[in-house]
Amino acid sequence: MAPTTEAIQPATFYSFVVGADGTTALVVDKITRNPAQADVTFYNLSDLPQVDLYVPQAKAVAIEDVAAGQGGAVALKA
Repeated sequence: MAPTTEAIQPATFYSFVVGADGTTALVVDKITRNPAQADVTFYNLSDLPQVDLYVPQAKAVAIEDVAAGQGGAVALKA
């Protein structure tokens, strides 16, 4: 992987994503920064056209219909 340089902002959260083909991307995560909640960011890096993030303990879908190459975020009770 060749070195790259990215401009980043303070007080911002990022995910560094490496694709199966070696391509890279720096993605800004949508974080709420609420101490009473847990921020969850979920990316569909699969070949599937869309995916859901299911939380078994809650028996509920937390993030749904995330298209391939896209992401979703949710703040859950901590």
